[in-house]
Amino acid sequence: MTPVLLFTYGTLQQETVQLEVFGRKLKAWPDELHGFERRFIRIPDEESGTEYPILYQSETSDSIIKGTLYEIEEQELLKADAYEGENYRRIRLDLKSGKRAWVYIGV
Repeated sequence: MTPVLLFTYGTLQQETVQLEVFGRKLKAWPDELHGFERRFIRIPDEESGTEYPILYQSETSDSIIKGTLYEIEEQELLKADAYEGENYRRIRLDLKSGKRAWVYIGV
């Protein structure tokens, strides 16, 4: 099994969501992503009306997103993809720590 890094900034930081998606609590480290801004979207088929954070490239490079870095197994990325859904796409980006991780951003 190959471990990969995943940077999160929203609901995947919640232990209950990690247990639901991955079946376990993930080991975490704080990190930051520069050059992106956080917006919020409503998922159309969700009745609660909850708004979820989503990232888009910022027009300024000084914008900072604080989040959490996780090490997961490569096959667990497919579980994360399914959880995030069609409003997000996964790309690899460099974080403040110097590590390169998968990040979900807006489509």
